[in-house]
Amino acid sequence: MRAKKTAINTLFGILMQVVTVLLNLVSKRIFVDILGGEIYGLNSLFNTIIIMLSLTELGIGMAITYSLYKPLAENNQKQISALMTLYKKIYRYIALIVFVIGMLLIPFLRFFIKENYPTPFLAKIFVPLVLSASVSYLMSYKKTLLIADQKGYVVTIVRTIYLIALHTTQIVILLLTHSFVAYLLAKVVLDFLDSYICYKICDRHYPFQKNANEQVSTEDKKLIVQKVKALVYHRVGIYLINGTDSIIITKFLGTVINGYYSNYMLIINTVTELLNQFANGLTASMGNLVASESKERVFDVFKRVLLFNYFLVSFCATCFAVLINPFISIWMGPDVLLDKYTVAVLITNFYISTFSYTIGSLRASAGIFEPDKYLHVVLAVVNLVVSVALVKQIGIVGVFIGTLICLIIKEIIALPYIMGKHFFKTSAVGYYKRFVLYAVCTAAIVAVTMLVSSFVNLENAYIAFIAKVVICLTVPNIINLMLFFKTREFKELCSYFFSLIKTK
Repeated sequence: MRAKKTAINTLFGILMQVVTVLLNLVSKRIFVDILGGEIYGLNSLFNTIIIMLSLTELGIGMAITYSLYKPLAENNQKQISALMTLYKKIYRYIALIVFVIGMLLIPFLRFFIKENYPTPFLAKIFVPLVLSASVSYLMSYKKTLLIADQKGYVVTIVRTIYLIALHTTQIVILLLTHSFVAYLLAKVVLDFLDSYICYKICDRHYPFQKNANEQVSTEDKKLIVQKVKALVYHRVGIYLINGTDSIIITKFLGTVINGYYSNYMLIINTVTELLNQFANGLTASMGNLVASESKERVFDVFKRVLLFNYFLVSFCATCFAVLINPFISIWMGPDVLLDKYTVAVLITNFYISTFSYTIGSLRASAGIFEPDKYLHVVLAVVNLVVSVALVKQIGIVGVFIGTLICLIIKEIIALPYIMGKHFFKTSAVGYYKRFVLYAVCTAAIVAVTMLVSSFVNLENAYIAFIAKVVICLTVPNIINLMLFFKTREFKELCSYFFSLIKTK
């Protein structure tokens, strides 16, 4: 049942996410054509600042999600209701804090921007985004219960309908009014509807917690507080490592360059979101597994999932290496391309981040956040110092080198060591060997696929792109099949998927 739920969550996530991609790309192209590259870069910057405001959540959602795994596995309705009641109260305060801090930031928005925009103009853009973020906290906490109970596909379906409605509405608004403010207000309204629908669905699935007033036990409160204290460092550190690139680029290189960067990140984040559907479904299933199975059983499943995640990530990284510049050239024009070194670092950062989804999901499921909490803060400072220093010396690629250094330390070195020591009670050397093996294989696959693609010399850019897509669909998968088809993990994966097909 657990395996089937994971497959359903992942399949729904991937299929639904693909539906929204084309609309999103069309929406962004129309945005740039009508409002210009500077406003596009400004919009990207403000969305980054809104993400910064989400730090006020302090990781409470993740801590409570971890606390929900056991009562959900045991069908302890009283404890579930108590946790959700606490969650609701906390998120109401967070909604207020986000709104107040957002309003207080308005006079300082010009500090983040190289260009000289008037404050009233910036406020007119920023306020709807703050309003949307704060309102979402009033009801979005209910989504956590669905996700923790391995019903993430319900949230994904609602989210996909929301995204289709959002992109369609914003396209129509841009074409009819050319108004950026109206474009943003549409997001406020539809964000509210997205949260409200999930809120009602959750009440229907779990009627016992609809009007519950149970109180969380002292023991549970202590556990949540302990997790939140550690997660504060994680949240701040992760944001400063991954979320400040747009701010640094806009401050030192301008909104236009940030717009170019945003084109790449739109594509990378779209694929990352697809992989997130896998990670989210995996985290919930891992939580159930950790709560009900032995460490040996968890380790067996972990190795199998790690190989599957490698297949996904190596394939995506190869596609980026071959296709991302030709795609952006067709989509937005050749004048907005970044240099090959910058693109290479962006792809490397993507690979490291997404490869660690498997062990990161296990960490979230096991609730092991304390050991490296201070490391996140140290790395955040390192990232800011290195990124700012290098952007002045070598340009935009310097921003991402700072991120790369931190990802290597955090995801490749520290996290496996922590999980080996505190969860599996064994050395992390085996994981390091697997990472090196998979990384070398990925590099070789990228090199071979790029070599084969270099023989495509067609004048028509569209036909050439399609030919390269075909190469990317075949070469990486054939090589991976040849490399791993005899391994135990690969055979177990095949048995798992065949069993799913038979079940259906």
